Amino acid sequence: MINTDFYPSAINAGDCVSNAWNLVKQNYGMYLGIALIAMILSGCIPCVSLFLAGPILGGVYYVLLREMRGEPVEFGMMFKGFEKFVPLMVVGLIGDTGDHRSDPKSCRAGRSDRADRRKR
Repeated sequence: MINTDFYPSAINAGDCVSNAWNLVKQNYGMYLGIALIAMILSGCIPCVSLFLAGPILGGVYYVLLREMRGEPVEFGMMFKGFEKFVPLMVVGLIGDTGDHRSDPKSCRAGRSDRADRRKR
């Protein structure tokens, strides 16, 4: 059986944030650019962003993991997620399943949402 006991302070949140900041501040401009491009690509066209979110985040995570390992990174690596487009798209769709249910501007807002709004 798997041990599911809770251990308080097993992970120190302050240390996690501190380590993340130390990682990002070395190449702050690059990471700011990556974040802006990721937000633009995943936020401009709502229906298309459903399919792009996984590959975009996959590329961002790729850059961050390389940086954590001490390997060289560059801005263009954020697009590496598109090399594994279908698997990352599926993961992105699975992770995004509940995010747009009540958003009337979303392409995924279903008829049941519209019917509920008419009743109000």
